[in-house]
Amino acid sequence: MAELLAAGGIVEQDSVALYLSEMLPQDCIIVADAVVYQRPLDAVVISPQGLTLLKVVDWAAMTRFARRELGEEGAGVRARYLNAGAQQAVQAMKAFLQDEFPYLNPVVRCFHVVRLPNSDSPEWKVLESSGLRQESLAETLMAEEMAPDAVLTDEETRQVLGEALRDRWIARSQRAQKPFIFRSGGLFGRGARAWTIRALVRHMDRHPSDGIHHLSNGTLEKWLEEIGAPHLAELAHTALRESPTDTRQALELFLVGTGLVKRRRPRVRPKRVNLGYIIADDTATAVVRLHRKGGYCFGELRTSHPWMQVEPKSFQGEPCRALVTVNTSSLLIDPEPYHASVIVSSRAMAEPVEIPVRFRVVAMPSPLHRAVLRPAGAFLLLGALGAGIGLLMALAGVWPGWNLPMNAVLGPNLAGAAMVGIFWALLGVIWRALLPPAWPFLYGLRRLLVQVLIWAAVLAVSMLAGWGLASWRLDVSLPSLGSLLLFAVLYGLAPAIVPAVITEEARARRAGGAVVERAGRTRRAALLIAALVLLLIAALFLPQIIERAQQSAQLQKTWAGGQQWAADVWTRLNDIVDELLRQFYLRLYDRRAP
Repeated sequence: MAELLAAGGIVEQDSVALYLSEMLPQDCIIVADAVVYQRPLDAVVISPQGLTLLKVVDWAAMTRFARRELGEEGAGVRARYLNAGAQQAVQAMKAFLQDEFPYLNPVVRCFHVVRLPNSDSPEWKVLESSGLRQESLAETLMAEEMAPDAVLTDEETRQVLGEALRDRWIARSQRAQKPFIFRSGGLFGRGARAWTIRALVRHMDRHPSDGIHHLSNGTLEKWLEEIGAPHLAELAHTALRESPTDTRQALELFLVGTGLVKRRRPRVRPKRVNLGYIIADDTATAVVRLHRKGGYCFGELRTSHPWMQVEPKSFQGEPCRALVTVNTSSLLIDPEPYHASVIVSSRAMAEPVEIPVRFRVVAMPSPLHRAVLRPAGAFLLLGALGAGIGLLMALAGVWPGWNLPMNAVLGPNLAGAAMVGIFWALLGVIWRALLPPAWPFLYGLRRLLVQVLIWAAVLAVSMLAGWGLASWRLDVSLPSLGSLLLFAVLYGLAPAIVPAVITEEARARRAGGAVVERAGRTRRAALLIAALVLLLIAALFLPQIIERAQQSAQLQKTWAGGQQWAADVWTRLNDIVDELLRQFYLRLYDRRAP
């Protein structure tokens, strides 16, 4: 026995829908008295093979009219009438499916049916242009072979489609009998008008204040009821009932529920949280930012494990700054990382958003390891790297050739390499003092070297761009491209340790938690030492740099060219301003001016 859905609420005793519900199998759904794009249908059969539209014809009345008025032409008129009616019904159903269920493309057919008179039980047959079929309507429907539709084979899809045909007497793009007039907008400010549900939702999405006003005072629900969209009227009523204090949230629930507005997903930054290494029994924190990405964003935040907390628990409207806290007091020390997630959910979202959280729990290093071994390793390793960079600069012939005190003992090349090595070694000790004690040496070194390469590339590109601009604007001759690239790479790599250490300190601070707070005094002392080292280097080498710059004929030419270019630009600007003022005074005081 098939399921019967009544669009009008009541099914007549001798109707074709009731007859088919008793005769067809249970995988079929019968919708009685459906209205599709203003075309009434006596029944719609939804089966795994497709859709069948049924229109009841008064066979006796039609036959009498044809014989009395049309004579022998009656059969032709009847055939044209049946074909035209079937085509119009099929087109209306396809338009409805395209509007409401664009992903469905089932086979659609239409039959005109008649009920034979003078029978004890209702007997329905299909009426064709040539006359009545011999078999009954139920036998015809079950005997017709239709290609199974890949979507309608799903029982849930058939149920949703049947309820839509029962409730939706007007489709999203179908023109209503009267428009909905908003309180604002429109031509000459007389209120924007929406003739279709699609236009209504589009205006409310673009102008939320109008949508909130009409949703709150009930005019939206009343209009939807009048035009034949009771499902949307119920949706508006439910959205307002579920969010009585936040009307903007109620509007968002209504807009998303119509299916005409994409469900909003908050923009999460960062997409993954890596807390690195955490000492056992300590806590670590991270900040996750949720930004609005169109519409009105709201929802709840929760964590996947009890040892991780997130505040606040909910967000709405404005961008949210959530604090994720991990407490390792109940976790084992394990070389393998722990994995958790922060879950963002909302009724306006299609599915929850998970933010992965990753960290490792380690033991507290010994005082000897923290105070001696790690700083010594940073001093030796980074000092060796810096000395190697300085030696490459000397061998490549790009070393500035400063008169250093160590030149007499080590020679110019080795003295320069030693100075760069000492500079890197001191910053290495400072870098190690700034990092959390939970971070292993190799883990922190890998992060630092990545930052060094990034900043070296930035400095090299900046130098190349500056030289290119100088060559273009100041007419300064430059060496070959290979020499320029070598000079830019080496002079970008040597000082890159400074911004790299600063960047890693900032990233370690963002790693947060008690680990970083505990290292506050060490950080301040390390920054003070770094400032003193930079001042010492500037005091030693800045006078020599200025002296060599003054002795360089090329730099003097560049400086003179720059001064002349700046003077020319200033002169042109003065001429433009004077001309503008002259034109202004002429228009203001000269009566002959038009």
